[in-house]
Amino acid sequence: MTISKSNKGIGYIRRSSHKQLDNHSIEIQKREIEIKAKAEGYEIIHWCIDDAVSAYRKTAMDRPGMRELFMYIINNEADAVFFYEESRIDRTFNSFVTQIYNPIKSLKPNCKFFCTTVPGEWDAHNTITEMKLLFAGQESIPRQVTNRTLNLLYGQKTEKLNH
Repeated sequence: MTISKSNKGIGYIRRSSHKQLDNHSIEIQKREIEIKAKAEGYEIIHWCIDDAVSAYRKTAMDRPGMRELFMYIINNEADAVFFYEESRIDRTFNSFVTQIYNPIKSLKPNCKFFCTTVPGEWDAHNTITEMKLLFAGQESIPRQVTNRTLNLLYGQKTEKLNH
């Protein structure tokens, strides 16, 4: 069976850090994306993976996998994007929407976006989606502040002990 171009999708996966190597994050995301793609009538023809890449420290276009996804869609390789959930695409609240989603929708208005946690097509401008993106960004702030604080406290303390 040949899949028509309109039924080809790109899967995007992101694992935050090497600390997550043993938690099967990539495999879980891949499995859920494949299930969603099949339910929507698509075949994933290519995987774009950002492994050990922060979506808090790097905007969407600063991540190699996301740039690859953008080029696949722009070059007419596929007409749909599939991802696991909002925290996998962005932790800055709006870089995915402003750098990837809006430009693709402007150039390729028929391109569809799908999230495994949302029934049907994903809409970046839906109020609930915007809240999920906001929460995804907020989840990273306490972790970053805590890590920075601990480094400052223990780093300075260790330095003083060593000198």
